[in-house]
Order: sequence, then structure tokens, then C-alpha cells
Amino acid sequence: ERNGRRSDIDYGWSARPPVDVL
Repeated sequence: ERNGRRSDIDYGWSARPPVDVL
């Protein structure tokens, strides 16, 4: 469900870690 959104955040927020992954 959030996996799809995680890609956008992971590539959009380089300075921030993948919060969706946790």
C-alpha cells in the first residue's frame, strides 16, 4: 500500500531517510 508512495519520497527526499520503509 505505502510501498508505491515510498518510491516517490525516497527519490524526492534525498536528505531524508525512507520513513515509509520503516
